[in-house]
Amino acid sequence: MPYYLVKDILFLIMSLIIFSFYVYFRPELLGHADNFLIANHLVTPAHIVPEWYFLPIYGILRSIPHKNLGILASVLYIFSVFILPFICKHSIIRSGVFRPFYSFFCWLLFLVCILLGWVGGAVAMAPYLQLGRILTFLYFFIIFVIFPLIGYLERLIYLAYIIRNKKK
Repeated sequence: MPYYLVKDILFLIMSLIIFSFYVYFRPELLGHADNFLIANHLVTPAHIVPEWYFLPIYGILRSIPHKNLGILASVLYIFSVFILPFICKHSIIRSGVFRPFYSFFCWLLFLVCILLGWVGGAVAMAPYLQLGRILTFLYFFIIFVIFPLIGYLERLIYLAYIIRNKKK
């Protein structure tokens, strides 16, 4: 217990130092340049950009043409992280270290989220809208189809391996 407490306190202090550096010395570093312009209530800005942590959600919202479906997809994007353990309940091994296909698709999902953030920060024009639609489909396909399928197939392979070894 004391080792983990000291380790966690050290991590907290280091995180607070890094956070304080960005807050006190470089607050503009993570913001977008358009957010520092003086507001003019008579002119709508040409390109509205949310903060960086909302860019993937904004990319999904902007890539779906129907407004209600876009909001539903944005909410589903947030809650998909919370329902993922219930979707992937077929897998016997919980760690991703011993599951190479699962690990590959986790990295692919991470790349898709990064690209969705890039698309969300780009101008709403032709190539970015199509790329956003493809990435949105790919995100939900990986979460709701690939992950459960990988867990189910790994379970079948594991059970077949156990049955084969019992016969020997």
